[in-house]
Amino acid sequence: MKGAYEYFVLVFLGMTFVLMGFSMVEVMLDYNQARLYQETIVSLIERHHRFDEDIANLIKERQKICNKCQYQVIKNAEHYEVSVLFKLDIKILAYKKNALIKTYTQRIL
Repeated sequence: MKGAYEYFVLVFLGMTFVLMGFSMVEVMLDYNQARLYQETIVSLIERHHRFDEDIANLIKERQKICNKCQYQVIKNAEHYEVSVLFKLDIKILAYKKNALIKTYTQRIL
C-alpha cells in the first residue's frame, strides 16, 4: 500500500513539472517571436535610414511573425526607440501579464 502512495505522489509531481515545462517553453517561444519581430522592425528602419508610412506598411506586412505583438517607434535625437509589447500567459498558474522589450536603432542621420 505504501508503494501506491509513493507512486501517486511521484506521478502527480512529475506531471506537474512536465506541465510547467511546457508552459515555460510557450513563454520562451512568445518571447523569441517578439524579439524576432523587434529585430525585423529595427533592420527595416536601419536599412532604409528612416521611419515613415512606407516603413510602417512594410512592418505591417511582417505582423504574422508575432500576431500577439504591438509595436511603437519613437524618435530620440539620432536614434529610434523600438518597443514591442506582447502577452505572457502561463495557463497552469493562471498568470497573464503584458511584457515590453525595448531597443534602439543605430545612429540614423
